Amino acid sequence: MNVGNSTSAVLNNLAGSTTYYWQVHALNGIGSTEANAGSWWNFKTTICYSLSTGVNPSGAGSIGIGIAPNCAGGLYDSGSVVQLTANASSGYSFSSWSGSATGTSNPLSLTMSVGTRR
Repeated sequence: MNVGNSTSAVLNNLAGSTTYYWQVHALNGIGSTEANAGSWWNFKTTICYSLSTGVNPSGAGSIGIGIAPNCAGGLYDSGSVVQLTANASSGYSFSSWSGSATGTSNPLSLTMSVGTRR
């Protein structure tokens, strides 16, 4: 990828859970040379998952999420532990989780490893 005179590059559409390698080549009026004695660097992409919550019935309360998304677009990387807290509205009480989160523990620790991959 030629980035011209820029010192950064935007990479799009990278595969999840993949290691990418990169190297810097400098170009001037007399030719091309490898920067940093030809060193190679690498980074590994993660797999990111969406997290959707809802309260049934609507208006019965809310769900607090204890960790901010750590992937672009409001997604969570694989292995992130997210704490969910059910907060019942007046006149309601929490009974159990449903969907991918099950059980009666409140708060609930959920490890992001299933769901809609993005």
